[in-house]
Amino acid sequence: MSASPADLDHAVASAKAAQKKWAKVSLAKRTAIMFKMRELVLAHQDELAKAIVEGTARTTPTPSARSSADAKPSTSPAASASH
Repeated sequence: MSASPADLDHAVASAKAAQKKWAKVSLAKRTAIMFKMRELVLAHQDELAKAIVEGTARTTPTPSARSSADAKPSTSPAASASH
């Protein structure tokens, strides 16, 4: 799969626009969003691994991919964020 220069320009412009919006979101809200994303990734890690395997023709996810997904922080910064 390859992207054209126009595809790349569009992706960069979209990312820049999204970053401007993201920067306006409070730290507490961004933290909550990222922890929700983490919860969803962990809840669906087997489905995600299967999609990666099918998309890359690997037989299993790499050990580093699995070990980083299994890492769990001891506390949630969202609980202490006050911004």
